[in-house]
Amino acid sequence: MGKRKNIILAVLSITTSLFMFGCSGASGDVSFDEIKLTDLAKQYSEEMATGEFSNISENFSKDVKKKLNEESLKATWNDVVKDIGKYEGTLDATYSVQNNIATVESILKYELNGLKVSVSFDRNENVAGLFMNYAPIKEELSSNDKFEEEKISIGNDDNKLDGVLTIPKGIEKPPVVVLVQGSGQSDMDETIGAVANKPFKDIAHGLANEGIASIRYNKRYFQYPQSAKADMTIEDEVINDVNLAIDLAYNNSDLDNNRIIVVGHSLGGMLAPEIAKGNDKVSGIVSLAGSPRKLEDIIYDQNQDAVDAMTDKSDDEKKELMKQVKTEIDKVKNISDKDKGQTVLGINSEYWASLNNINTPEILKELSIPMLFLQGEDDFQVYADVDYKMWEDLCKGKENATFKLYPNLNHLFMKSNGKSDITEYDVKGSVDSNVIVDIFNWIKN
Repeated sequence: MGKRKNIILAVLSITTSLFMFGCSGASGDVSFDEIKLTDLAKQYSEEMATGEFSNISENFSKDVKKKLNEESLKATWNDVVKDIGKYEGTLDATYSVQNNIATVESILKYELNGLKVSVSFDRNENVAGLFMNYAPIKEELSSNDKFEEEKISIGNDDNKLDGVLTIPKGIEKPPVVVLVQGSGQSDMDETIGAVANKPFKDIAHGLANEGIASIRYNKRYFQYPQSAKADMTIEDEVINDVNLAIDLAYNNSDLDNNRIIVVGHSLGGMLAPEIAKGNDKVSGIVSLAGSPRKLEDIIYDQNQDAVDAMTDKSDDEKKELMKQVKTEIDKVKNISDKDKGQTVLGINSEYWASLNNINTPEILKELSIPMLFLQGEDDFQVYADVDYKMWEDLCKGKENATFKLYPNLNHLFMKSNGKSDITEYDVKGSVDSNVIVDIFNWIKN
């Protein structure tokens, strides 16, 4: 059933912040020179990309200088870019001001990925903040002799989400899958890692080669991070947009609106039964590395594994750490209206309450549509011996449920290299072809 491994905490998320020094705004209105600071930030970013760190270091604010020097900056930068190939140039830069801090975000292009470098300036034009993270480079739409792609928009308001419809050639009214990402801010391809692995793009193209259309789109708070509300719910983050994508598929006369399948990964796989329960246009669901358990229970297990792996802590220290985790988990389980506005485990109480309202075991009893549950044995984020087994147990005797477990595949359904932490996603890979064929055959049959 798969051996559970020690891990570095990852919590159902496939996004990683790499390096950040924060900044705080000063009081009073500040006027900035947008053109000057944009050019300066681009200069600093391009200098670092070519190995020059003295200029930006000399212009750190006093607070940043207390935490970061030229040597440590260089070491961190080199560690971030070591796996993404040769620097090829700067693509664009955007400017914004908030709390009397001006920030310029530059996108640097490397051979294998993009790197977003955010440089923040205080009123003296000193560097008050520096942030780096991998950023997917926008690619041209794909096309070959078997499929073509077109840009689409999800939603009808000013905050439409960018998406792609991948449609097979020569197939009249093909079935269509709607791809639903895991937690965190994710683009339409579910891009992850230093080498920009793209599991949703792999799945979309693989299915199109077999005659299945698909819709994939950016998550709302990836495309519009500033729109995230303090009291957001799982409906705000995921479910409302999934329903919009389903409507788009249903109303597209080139697609078979009687065969709309939700394919969810990780958190998306966890939510797939809830999505189907609330939308009668869904004719089937596929859960990729999802779980019927509560998210906080998975967080507890992941923390337990992370603490067990600590070599610098005594048994008593480990027990104390897990006691603290248990206190937070209990808070989640007992969230009520009186907790509005509170934050637990870094997430607002309204979000936890919306998840608590989802009773997956009860939903599974009522769902009669076809369901496919797939899991990699070497997944260190969702456990084959716990989460996958629970799907099996809950669906025992249900003829509409199908299961498959894959040896040597990780959370992305790519070949595992045995690292069992998020650095595993920094190895270039693609979704195993057997997974794509199995999804195709299940839909076809």
